Amino acid sequence: MKFRIASETNGSPYELGLLRQASFLLGAEYERVQAERYRQAVLDVHRELLSCPVEEAYRLLLIKAIELTPDAESGSFLVRVDGQFRYAASAGYAEEELRDVRFDVATVRDEWYGRGAAAWNAGLPRVVRDGVVTEQGRGYFRGSAGRRGSCRA
Repeated sequence: MKFRIASETNGSPYELGLLRQASFLLGAEYERVQAERYRQAVLDVHRELLSCPVEEAYRLLLIKAIELTPDAESGSFLVRVDGQFRYAASAGYAEEELRDVRFDVATVRDEWYGRGAAAWNAGLPRVVRDGVVTEQGRGYFRGSAGRRGSCRA
C-alpha cells in the first residue's frame, strides 16, 4: 500500500519525510498482517486435513481451491487408482452420477486435458475460463493472462 503525498502541501521537507516513512511502515505492517492471515489459514487447513479421513480431505481441498480461485463456482477432484481416474470429490455437480465413473489415463490426458502428452508430463495445468480451456504456465495465475486454447470444457 502506497500513499501519494502531493507536493503542493504546506509541510516542511522534514514533515514530508516523516509522512513518507509512516506510509512505508503502514504498508509494511499491512503486508505483515496479510501474510499472517494467510499463514494461519494454511495452518488451519493443514490441521483439518490431518484430522479427517482421506475422502473428506479431498472434499476439503476442493472446496478451498474453489474459494481461492477467482470466479470459480464448481469443481471436481479426480484421483488415480489402479491406472484409472475416479471422482474423489465434486462441488456443483450431481455426485451420485459421478460416483462410479472411471476414466483410463489416455482418455483423461488426450480428451479431457487436451493439451498433449508433453504438457501433461510437464505438469502444466488445465484451466477453464468462460467454458474454454486456457493454456497457462506452471503454478498459479492472476487475472486473465494466457492464450485461449481450442479444447472444449
